[in-house]
Amino acid sequence: MAKISETELQKRLKKLEKEANTTSAMVERVGDQYQYTQTYIYIAYASALANLSNGSITNQSDATTFQYEPYDASGNLLAYRGYFLSKSVYASGDPTDYTWESTSGDVGFTSSERQYTTSKGLESTLGTPTKPGSGVTWTVINPGTAVPASAVWLAVRHTINDITSNWVIIPYGTYVDTTIIADDAVTGAKISSSTTITAGTGNNVGVLDGADSTYRIYAGHATPASAPFRVKQDGTVIIDSGGTSKLVLEDDVIKVFNNNVLRVKLGNLS
Repeated sequence: MAKISETELQKRLKKLEKEANTTSAMVERVGDQYQYTQTYIYIAYASALANLSNGSITNQSDATTFQYEPYDASGNLLAYRGYFLSKSVYASGDPTDYTWESTSGDVGFTSSERQYTTSKGLESTLGTPTKPGSGVTWTVINPGTAVPASAVWLAVRHTINDITSNWVIIPYGTYVDTTIIADDAVTGAKISSSTTITAGTGNNVGVLDGADSTYRIYAGHATPASAPFRVKQDGTVIIDSGGTSKLVLEDDVIKVFNNNVLRVKLGNLS
């Protein structure tokens, strides 16, 4: 990828900040893909880089702890920051696409911020640490400090060359309450279905059937009564070779048929 100078990088970052306040991001379709109409700078981080030369690495495995946030789970700033210039609407997940530099002594990161909230509401109600939602309290996480276990949402922003990013709100804790799912919204009765669940296509299928009046499970044919393996509503199991031989497990009896004639019967012989 093309390399840019520090001066050019600052120029582009300031231009993007200015445009972000006046216009919305625009995309265009190119072939069967969508991309931005302008070049964007994506930023990633790594805790360690092997074989680093002139800001580049050769293999993806050269990057350790590749991620898009500047801090690890313990709150420590990662050792390297990478820049990727692209019109793609997605950041590259390949660390070899980035131009890397050390974050050591980077004064700009003194204004990096992480805050958390224990609010259990939806993301749309949280606001941000600078403009919190109604009744929402955000708490600062000091550098070098892990995110508290009580955190439900995490907010992150950072400053590079005097340009501060927007807050990024990240779900952190696992929490579900009546704000998200109403009481009795999910019950066994509501999960059950009167329709069919089918894996496969044509006659090469396995089916769990809630609609057929006789068969509940069958495989090997789209028609329940023709399937070589089928289970009736009453628990009867039929294994049919597709010819004239089949095995039937019914109540406390095992039956074996050949040429459609009962040859073996085990169990209740009455």
